[in-house]
Amino acid sequence: ALKATGVFDLNYLRASERNVVHIDPREGRSRRRQDAALEEAFAEAKLADLSPNFDVVSVRAGIQPFVSDFRGLVFSDTNLGARLFGNASNNRWQYNLAAFDLLEKDTNSELNTFERRHQRVYVANVFHQDTFTHGYQLSLSFHRSEDRASDEFHYDGNGFLVRPARIGTPRLHDLSANYVGLAGDGHLGRINVSHAAYYAFGTDDDHPLAGHQDIRAGMGALEASIDKDWTRFKATVFYASGDDDPLDGKARGFDSIYDSSNFAGGPFSFWVRSGIALTQTAVLLKAPGSLLPDLRSNKFEGQANFVPAGDPQDHRPRPGRRCRLPPAAERERGDHRGRDGPAAGRGLRGHLHFDLRDGRLRIGEQEAVERVRGGQADLLTEGAGWRRD
Repeated sequence: ALKATGVFDLNYLRASERNVVHIDPREGRSRRRQDAALEEAFAEAKLADLSPNFDVVSVRAGIQPFVSDFRGLVFSDTNLGARLFGNASNNRWQYNLAAFDLLEKDTNSELNTFERRHQRVYVANVFHQDTFTHGYQLSLSFHRSEDRASDEFHYDGNGFLVRPARIGTPRLHDLSANYVGLAGDGHLGRINVSHAAYYAFGTDDDHPLAGHQDIRAGMGALEASIDKDWTRFKATVFYASGDDDPLDGKARGFDSIYDSSNFAGGPFSFWVRSGIALTQTAVLLKAPGSLLPDLRSNKFEGQANFVPAGDPQDHRPRPGRRCRLPPAAERERGDHRGRDGPAAGRGLRGHLHFDLRDGRLRIGEQEAVERVRGGQADLLTEGAGWRRD
C-alpha cells in the first residue's frame, strides 16, 4: 500500500512591537507566510501471516505518523522513518520496532521540510491485551533519542538562534537520552484507568547553563474516571521531576522527545495547548502541546532540556467531565491547578496557576474527521514566580 498526503499552510501574525516576528526590526510588526509540504508519504507491506487468527507482521517506511504511548507523553510526531509492527496470539500482543531520522520542521507552520534534523529516534514497545483482567492493556517501552547538533549553529526561519538555546553560554552540544516506561490503559471494573511512568537517563555533553550533565529524571501520570450514561467524570494527576541544583552534574528535570499530550484536558487546556514564552529570555516556559515547562528554545528545532532548574512540576486537576453526544460532538469541561518550578537560576521560585477549560470537539458524520471548535481558558493566574529568596 502507498499513501501520500500534501498540506498547505497560511499563517499571519501581527505583534504590538518589533523584534517579535523577526530578529531584524526592519521587518516590522507583522508576518505572513505560506508553506506547502508532503506531510505523509509512505509505503506499507505485509511480510507474513503468523496464524489463522489474522496475526501478521508488517513494515512501513517513509514519512509517517507515530505515537509511542497511549497519551503521546514522550514521542508523538509525523516524520521520516521505518517501522516494523505486528500482532500475535490472536491479537493479545502487539509490538513496534521503529527508527526515525528526523526531518527539520518549518518554523512557522511546523510542517516537515526536506532538510535533515541530525536527530535519530529509536522506539521499541510491546502491548498486551487483557492483562490481569479483561479490558485492561499494559505496555512496556524503550525510547532512545540521539540529538547530534554539535556541527553548526541553527537559526530558525525568523532569524533567531534556536540550537543551541540563547540562554547562559550558548555552546554546541550533543545529547543522548534513553527512556524506559510502563503504561496502562483500560478499565478495572467500572473504573477507567490510564497511567504511565517513565525514567530517563543519558548524557548532555555541554549544557549552556550547566556544562556536562548525566541525565536522571522521572515522570508519572494517572487518570481515573467513571462513566454515567453519556458522561465521563474523571480526575488526573501528572508529575515530572525538576532540578533544584543545575551545577551538581546531574540533570534531574524530565523532558520528552516530542510530546503531544492528550492528558489533563489535552487540546482543551490553555496550559497544554499554548506555547508560553519566558519573559526577557530566548526560551519558552513551555512548548505548545506539552505539559512540561522545560525551557526549550523551540519545541521542534530546539533541543530537549533536562535542566529546567526548579521544583518538580505537579499538575493536580480537580474532577472534570467529558460528555459524548454521538455522532455530533464530544464536550469536555474541567479545571486544574498546577505547580511548576522551572527557572534559569535558583532566584526564581515556583508558582501556582489555574486553568479553567470548556471545549467541544466536533466529529463528522462518519467520525472520520475531527476538529476543535472550543477549548478556551477562562482564567489563568500566577503567583510570585519572580520573587527572590
